[in-house]
Amino acid sequence: MPKKRKPPAKAPESPGFALPNPEDLGTESLPPYIPVEANLSMQSAIERVKEQHEGQLLAIDGVVGVGIQQDTIGNPVIAVYVRDAAVKNKLPATVGGYPIVVTVTGDIDAYRAP
Repeated sequence: MPKKRKPPAKAPESPGFALPNPEDLGTESLPPYIPVEANLSMQSAIERVKEQHEGQLLAIDGVVGVGIQQDTIGNPVIAVYVRDAAVKNKLPATVGGYPIVVTVTGDIDAYRAP
């Protein structure tokens, strides 16, 4: 007669993983929810504003670049890169309803591939 096999040993019970209670998490540090469709339309609008004002911004002595970024909570802003901090005083606070965020980069030299 074949030997009877022992049933496999059971793993010890573990407390498992419990999801936190959403009410305990708070929402003050979360960025606002922006649906993808709304975010895309905002990006298109800010791209148009950037294109409309880029030449004017680059014409200001000391401005070395213009781009689009997001602020710390995810809102689109116009990024203006400047040679030194004194240039900031020559810039408007907003362009086309979007705030300007200034970054001091110094001169930017384009790299040309050999």
